[in-house]
Amino acid sequence: PGSNGKPVPSYDDSQRINVPCDSIFFNVSFEVDQTSDIFFKISSATSANLSVVGQIGVFSGNYALNEQSRSSNNANPQDGKVNVSIVSNAKSISIVVNGVPEVSLDINSTNYDEYLSSGLKFISFGSQVSGASISKLMANCLNDAGECIVVPSSSSSTLTITSTSSGSVSSSTDSDTSLASSSASNESCYVSSLYSDITINSDTKNHNYDISNPLTLPCAGEDFAISFTASTDYDFRIAFTTSGGLFDPAGAYQISINIVSGSPYQSTSGAIFQNVSSKRDLFVKRASLNDYIIIRSGGYYSIYVDGTYKSKFKVSKITVSQFYLAPFKGSATFSNIQTQCSNRVVPCDSSLSSITESSSTSIFSDSTISSVSSSDSLSSYSTSSSDSSLTASVSSSDNSSSISSDEFSCSSSSNIPCEIYSNDLLTPNYSNSSPIQVPCTDSDFIFNAKVGSDSDIFISLYQEVNDIQSNNYIEVQVGLFSKSNIIQLGKLYTHSMANLNGKSTMKNISLSYINKVISLSIDGERVTNLSFDKFSLSYISISPINGLTSVVQGSIVCLSSSC
Repeated sequence: PGSNGKPVPSYDDSQRINVPCDSIFFNVSFEVDQTSDIFFKISSATSANLSVVGQIGVFSGNYALNEQSRSSNNANPQDGKVNVSIVSNAKSISIVVNGVPEVSLDINSTNYDEYLSSGLKFISFGSQVSGASISKLMANCLNDAGECIVVPSSSSSTLTITSTSSGSVSSSTDSDTSLASSSASNESCYVSSLYSDITINSDTKNHNYDISNPLTLPCAGEDFAISFTASTDYDFRIAFTTSGGLFDPAGAYQISINIVSGSPYQSTSGAIFQNVSSKRDLFVKRASLNDYIIIRSGGYYSIYVDGTYKSKFKVSKITVSQFYLAPFKGSATFSNIQTQCSNRVVPCDSSLSSITESSSTSIFSDSTISSVSSSDSLSSYSTSSSDSSLTASVSSSDNSSSISSDEFSCSSSSNIPCEIYSNDLLTPNYSNSSPIQVPCTDSDFIFNAKVGSDSDIFISLYQEVNDIQSNNYIEVQVGLFSKSNIIQLGKLYTHSMANLNGKSTMKNISLSYINKVISLSIDGERVTNLSFDKFSLSYISISPINGLTSVVQGSIVCLSSSC
């Protein structure tokens, strides 16, 4: 691309790629051909003039990150493509080529974490010659252990960088270069909600919020991101309120999005009184169609318009449970409205990727701040799963062993529909969902599932449906947070209420009944068991103790000749 031998590369910021990660932990990977070295620049929305720049020496062998550089003798076939990753963590940012780290930049040497540690990030590319190709772009958001925490955002497009007469960089793609959706399995996603499009008319009253139809957040009182497209002729407001609504004495928090008038964005906090007319402000009318992202994080609301940072405001003390949208005057249509919780992570599954507002929650992967087009805001992702490998660590002795359905002369499996369980009673509540029937006739079985939860999980096993109303069932405490793993006959009345909740976590759970022993395994490690032969185990019910639990990739494997 368009550097044309210049010592300082040129970048086409109009074709920059959005990196959808709100921390210093991220990984951007892609394929490049070797017709030219590739140059890149990573910047943030909050500090556009500060960036990390790099040279990927797939042609010359010279690699650089800011002032840090080195030459590499690692030879690659010049007629092939190479896999490149730009990896950022708490200590450094590195360029990795075909799995080999080529150069790293220590975080303390330039303090780049000050402008890349939060908010939108962008990556722009350049090259030495025209026609350099970048393909299979993918961004993964990581946790502080370097583990993937979300479904990757990716693009199947090829980015071709060409030079212009002025020496600047021009980019073209065979499809949208925004990081779009991808299929993935066994990844975690943030809890989100998708809402119907709404049209609000404010001809008779300034900011005429639809008080009868608030947009409810799936994570009241927590950090979140909101994405939507607004078609409006006037400035508009978004109002955040408690569950009491717009006229709750606790007050509301309003942000004025002055996209049409061009006035500074403003925020107001305080009670809104019903049937009190507001002053008719001086207004400007002009058709406007834009994409918006509002992120609540670190005690602030940050506003982005078409991917560009605009302003931020300090949050108020109210517990935000819902929000409203309304134009100053005239009519406005708000579409592609989506919200995403910042701290509630659950397993992803295709059947949960497009749940509408009528359900309590829906599941989307993390693309909170990746969109600049109306179709990509907080994009949902489909996932695929495979149940071909069904094993669990179970044993009737003190030694754990791995038991597979292949070891039995007759085995069969039954897949379990994905489901989200919620409970706020501080005691197991199995009435919120239908029981899972064990499809085995007097046989041993293994129940496998991937679960995401922000509290300990309780599982009951029983013979008749009505037994769950009595004390005639087995209850299992899965101590994801308390580390208290218990199996006993009858309700667990004595469980401690301490340390039952935490930040959402994902675990593989196996509950088996083999040789008259019930065993619980978490991530392949058996944590407790109980000898039991009093009645058949025909049904399974699941409940979080206090919060939200998602169960995906569930199955029951029958393990005897009578299955």
